[in-house]
Order: sequence, then C-alpha cells, then structure tokens
Amino acid sequence: LKKSADYLYQFLNKNFARLFGPADYQITPPLPAFIPRVKNFFIREIFLKVRKSGDPDIVKKRNLILRSLPAEAVVKINPANLI
Repeated sequence: LKKSADYLYQFLNKNFARLFGPADYQITPPLPAFIPRVKNFFIREIFLKVRKSGDPDIVKKRNLILRSLPAEAVVKINPANLI
C-alpha cells in the first residue's frame, strides 16, 4: 500500500506540476486515513486542492490527470466530509 500510495503521489505531483503553476494546486503526501482500515482494506489518503477558477480549461486539465489514475484509486471531488 505504501509503495502504491507513494507512486500515486509522485504521479499526481509530476503531472500537476507539468500542467499547472505552483500557486494553482496543493497536494499532500500519502497519509493514513482517519479510519485506516475498512473490511480488511487499508486506506491512505492524498489530498489535492486545485485553485477554483471560472476557467473551464483548469477543470479539463484536472479531469484528464484524474482519469489516468489506476482503477484501484478512488477519487472524491468535493467530498461531503473528510472522515
């Protein structure tokens, strides 16, 4: 899990740095979830914050990167809660 989470972090960081400026996004390294295991699945979380803008190009770029993630990665956009 740690290797996969680190890989995803590096992948996201590299691709967002390529398409966005440093002031346009923030990303945290993989962290254990508040509830670290559910039904024998361990969970690590990476939080990504992209600058809100009226520019639809930013949303397209973000979605392009997120669609290229492996199927095992669960993406929550604007989650209702962080727990």
